[in-house]
Amino acid sequence: MIIYLAGMERISTSRSMSRSIENFDQCNTFYSYFYKSTLEGAIRKDRLVGKCRVVDSGAHSFFAMTAGIGFPMAAAKSRSINQKKPDFYVRRYIEWIQQRFEYFDYFVELDIQELVGYDRVRLWRDWYEKAGIAKKMIWCYHNSNSQKEFEEMVDKVPSRYVGIEGVRNNRAPLPYNTFIRHAYENKCRIHGFAMVKPVYLNRYPFYSVDSSTWSYIDRTGIRFAHYKGKLINMRDERGVKNYFNAEQRSRQMIDAMGVNEKMYTEYWKQRGIEWTL
Repeated sequence: MIIYLAGMERISTSRSMSRSIENFDQCNTFYSYFYKSTLEGAIRKDRLVGKCRVVDSGAHSFFAMTAGIGFPMAAAKSRSINQKKPDFYVRRYIEWIQQRFEYFDYFVELDIQELVGYDRVRLWRDWYEKAGIAKKMIWCYHNSNSQKEFEEMVDKVPSRYVGIEGVRNNRAPLPYNTFIRHAYENKCRIHGFAMVKPVYLNRYPFYSVDSSTWSYIDRTGIRFAHYKGKLINMRDERGVKNYFNAEQRSRQMIDAMGVNEKMYTEYWKQRGIEWTL
């Protein structure tokens, strides 16, 4: 199982990350296009790292912070959304991908079909194909899609890599194992967004998930330990949290995530699931 370190665009501004940049080359990394200026800083400074590098479209961050659209998803669905704004964002995203195509292994599509409809998402997939970037695009499945549409995605996605939304409040969990089994049997990778909690990793054998937990350690310096599949706060005899200095943080983050990757890979291998793509 791959656990991507999310929020890696911060590597251009984080002192603790930049001081131990070579350590991140052994990790799998997740960047966000929404923070393009910071991401471009990492590119200019030659600080892109990772065995496998993925760029997320930053769609939800974009719409949450855009005037007139910064409201909850449920409310957004009931309002009229101007198609021109998403289309403009997608075109800019495509242009940027074309310019930076060789820097990254995969790019996540603009997954906002609850706002614009699935037909629009299909149209954008045609744009990716015409732009020559489809082979690196991760298509996304949402609760509003049918199982048949998931199967069609697995059958047609050029990158052989799909993503699926995580557990959401006030909604029954998707039948993740049904989807994972279909992807696995059809040699298609499947990524679980926001599915890094142990309760999920022990239940669902995703090819990959992403985690931003490590960035909390980097931002605060609070010392954590890996214990039974969890990262726990470490405290001294007075009950006060222990802290890392800047030089120690990145190493501890990487080690903890590496332990999780190996543990869950072996856990599912013993149960007959071994991703070999």
